[in-house]
Amino acid sequence: MAMDFLSTLNAKRILIAESNPDVMDGVAAVLDAAGYNTHKAYYAGDAIYMLQNSRLDLALIDTHMADRDQRTLASRMDEFSEMVWIAVVDAHDQHPDDFLRKGASAYLHRPLKRDPVLIQIKRVLDGQKMEMPAVTPPAPVPKRDEFSQKLERRLVEQQTLSALARSLSAVLDLDELLSQVVDAAVRLCNAEEGMLLLPDENGQALYVRAVKGIDSATASSFRIKTEDTLAGQVFRSGEPLLVGDQGWQKIKTEYLVKSLLYVPLSIKGQTIGVLGINNKLTDRTFNKHDTELLQDLAAHAAIAIENARLYEESLNRTRELSRLVQAGEAANSSLAIDRVLSVIAGELIGALGVSQCYIGEWNQRQLNTLAVCTRALWASETGPQIAIRDNPAIRQAFTEKRIILAAGENTSDPTLKAWMPHRTQAETIVYIPLFTQEHLIGLITLYHIHQVQEESRYPATVYRQIQQIALEMSVSLAGARVNLNQDTLFRAAQRIMTLTSSDWCEVALLNPTNRQINLMLSHGEAIWREGAGFGLDLNRFGQLADVLSGQRTFTDSNEGDFQVLTEKGYGKSFLAIPLVIKGRMSGLVVLADTLHTRHFSRREIELAQALVSQAANAIDNAHLFRDLERSLEELRRTQSKLVQTARLSAMGELAAAVAHQINNPLTTILGDTELILQDLPDNDPNAEALAAVLRAGKRAHEVVRRLLGMARQKTSEDLQELLDLNETISNTLMLVKSHVQQGNVQLHIDLGEQLRPVMAIRGELEDVWLNLLLNARDAVANRPNPQIGIQTWEEGEHNVITVWDNGTGIPEALQRQIFEPFFTTKPAGEGTGLGLHICRQIVEKSQGSIHLESAYNQGTRFTIFLPAFDRRGDDS
Repeated sequence: MAMDFLSTLNAKRILIAESNPDVMDGVAAVLDAAGYNTHKAYYAGDAIYMLQNSRLDLALIDTHMADRDQRTLASRMDEFSEMVWIAVVDAHDQHPDDFLRKGASAYLHRPLKRDPVLIQIKRVLDGQKMEMPAVTPPAPVPKRDEFSQKLERRLVEQQTLSALARSLSAVLDLDELLSQVVDAAVRLCNAEEGMLLLPDENGQALYVRAVKGIDSATASSFRIKTEDTLAGQVFRSGEPLLVGDQGWQKIKTEYLVKSLLYVPLSIKGQTIGVLGINNKLTDRTFNKHDTELLQDLAAHAAIAIENARLYEESLNRTRELSRLVQAGEAANSSLAIDRVLSVIAGELIGALGVSQCYIGEWNQRQLNTLAVCTRALWASETGPQIAIRDNPAIRQAFTEKRIILAAGENTSDPTLKAWMPHRTQAETIVYIPLFTQEHLIGLITLYHIHQVQEESRYPATVYRQIQQIALEMSVSLAGARVNLNQDTLFRAAQRIMTLTSSDWCEVALLNPTNRQINLMLSHGEAIWREGAGFGLDLNRFGQLADVLSGQRTFTDSNEGDFQVLTEKGYGKSFLAIPLVIKGRMSGLVVLADTLHTRHFSRREIELAQALVSQAANAIDNAHLFRDLERSLEELRRTQSKLVQTARLSAMGELAAAVAHQINNPLTTILGDTELILQDLPDNDPNAEALAAVLRAGKRAHEVVRRLLGMARQKTSEDLQELLDLNETISNTLMLVKSHVQQGNVQLHIDLGEQLRPVMAIRGELEDVWLNLLLNARDAVANRPNPQIGIQTWEEGEHNVITVWDNGTGIPEALQRQIFEPFFTTKPAGEGTGLGLHICRQIVEKSQGSIHLESAYNQGTRFTIFLPAFDRRGDDS
């Protein structure tokens, strides 16, 4: 395995830039089999990124592959002067030698065959270049008269238009079609620049959809109003516009040309866009003939654009229906509410291409957080800054160059808690510094939302794997077009989360310009089955309250509430959709985009509403299933209570029967012993032994009496009476003292004097002390220096009783359940779970209260407060 890895690592790295997937896969298979390390690029943008950022030995370049500006990749290879490359040309290409002049080391004709490919690649890697053919001077062209030349040019133009019309009608990809139209316009009219503009959804502005000769950075900012602009005039009037020999013309702010020609793209009497050409450097002005050519091209283009739009709309509808079907199937594939919430959030993010999904449950004036799912990226150097100075754990991680574990961040900002729950509600946050050759490059932050983690979960092997994955991610994150690699980046983040069983992963990189750490990626989800105990107070967010009460959609992120949420979540655009279940407002779904300031289209909003409607049905089904589970669990608990009650009743009857059976022979023993003692003289040597027998018999008789009293079923007719508190404790100790003190357990008894009586049903308080003492005995079993204590004293208007032990203690998570019926921590068959529940009922019946204090490895203390009464029975 190690040898295979090393051989792959040391193999020659070859980039295959090929737009045909079948050809790509075939060539890659041949080169892989030959031992080369291949890298694939289906688009010019991917190829350029790899050429800029990867170490390559050779590149195979498809000479037809072009970027968004329709510049061929082959023409851009001079930007990578040190790169060795081979041109892949068509079999009918008349001038393949031109690529040798442009820097290629060789060329290969299509179709690509195995042996020629391998031979040519080996020659080029060995440093051999294909020789340039001798240049043959062109044959002299006979002179023709001007009229013949003009006719020939018109024929070529008509043939070109006819070929373009056929070509355009065969293209159904809208982006490719628009690029071909602009390219044809520039070639037909011999122009420097070309552009095709389409209106936005509201028809208030034209934006560039395809360009030729204009750099992409400038084109991306082209947005021209339909009022008071030349292109807008053509769009509104539907008439062409030719401007030349009139000085510099302003197309938009700070963009001037010498001459321009714009024609409308019209179909069925409606203008759908503008096709334009410019000359910015040359003095050639366009003429009437250019206008006619461009109008002819625009007529063909408009029909082709409409066909492509219809086809694209059909595809989009098919995709949307498919997405709805898939989302419905996924959401209804599980009835677990947390799984349903996770699927819904993921489907909404994928369908709308957004970065974050927030699902909140409406509870009166509070929007409780149910789920937050994030797949967010930020452009290089524009992501949120990490506040290192305010976070001691991050500073420690950077200083000591190791993993640091910390608890969730403290904040009093409720909005931050709702919007970024992984930051504030995580049980454990793990900071992992990223270094390469002792240089800091960034920070990985992992969040465990619901589980506390130990440092042992991050051994050295896992740490190394995380470092390797993160370093690979940092290359893509630092690139200019990070959104092109988002699927790869999120898969890498998921690999880190899988390695560490974490719920959330964030990657931040060092900005070398200002030495700040900027957040670049955030990927994860936080789910609460019943709704979190935090959320958004709608008294502070009036717009959100209006969205909920009016059951309407809201998408303006530049106003009021949503501007606040934009700042908290580091987003740029928001879309809020009410969550309605069976006509009842139940919550809110908010979608956010961190990369783009966008206006959600009507189709996008409708798709989101349809998905949210499906989500509402799935959530409702999950709630119904959860309620059914609860009902079944309650039924099981009730049945268990009935069984336990029947068992306890039977045990009581058995105890009574056994006690009666023991009581009869005890009566005989006691009676006969007393008679014998009466007849014996005081100095009889047997008198002392018989007195001991009598005392033991009386003690046994008292035990039987207590058993009968405890076994007797209490009824509603039993009346409370004034009882001596210490006497009830002494009665209990008489039964259990010897048992409690087994195993060298020290029993501390401190009963206060002159205590006022308490009001209770006779025999019930003994049950309380019995349960507490037996539980204490179990708690100190197998403990060093085991100790149990019971103490009484008077405090104000109450008698106070404490029963304590120095056992292992009760875990904090269980302390709230300790008095619930049938809850027990003992193994099956060793406890019913009713003891403490009965204790609380008896104490509360006596108008008292019982309290628990417990700490790990320090012990447990039960404190009971019972009202003290005077001897007449009046509450004192």
